[in-house]
Amino acid sequence: MKRPGQAPGSGPVSSGQGIAPIGLDEAVQQRADLLVPGTAVARRGAEDMGMKTRNKLSQAGFTLIEVMVSMIILSIGVLGLAPLMAVSVTGNSFSNEATRANVIAQDQIEELKNVVNFGALPFVDTATVDGRYNYSAHVDDSGSDGTVPAGVYRIFIRVNWTDQAGVARRLEFYTYKTK
Repeated sequence: MKRPGQAPGSGPVSSGQGIAPIGLDEAVQQRADLLVPGTAVARRGAEDMGMKTRNKLSQAGFTLIEVMVSMIILSIGVLGLAPLMAVSVTGNSFSNEATRANVIAQDQIEELKNVVNFGALPFVDTATVDGRYNYSAHVDDSGSDGTVPAGVYRIFIRVNWTDQAGVARRLEFYTYKTK
């Protein structure tokens, strides 16, 4: 195919410099013609390419539908995490209550370890702390309970409370003190 503005006999076939573009697709040939400056095809092609560039630039980005679909997918994912938040809050609440019960029990154990004479055994003490936690302390020795080794006191602490979900909870601790 002869290019517009090309002198007769100056094509690649007549000059012997290569193979003629015979058999090329017409669209590929038109693109090749765009490379020849000053031709009508090149000018028209430049205008067409300018329009295509503007159209491509105006289409860069996301459509409203794409954004809405992605927002729906994201919200479904976030809603899947909501039950984990509830479990986390419940777990933190229980941990706080169990920690408070442990502190009460440890305080009672330390207090009973510092007692020099318990008097009559078995020694029993009960009380309520913070209006929620009920503790009971029992101190035995080998005279009041045959399972306790000779020469020591066994200190038993139990802390009962009802958690925020209404479930009854209990912690128990045993320790020994030499006489």
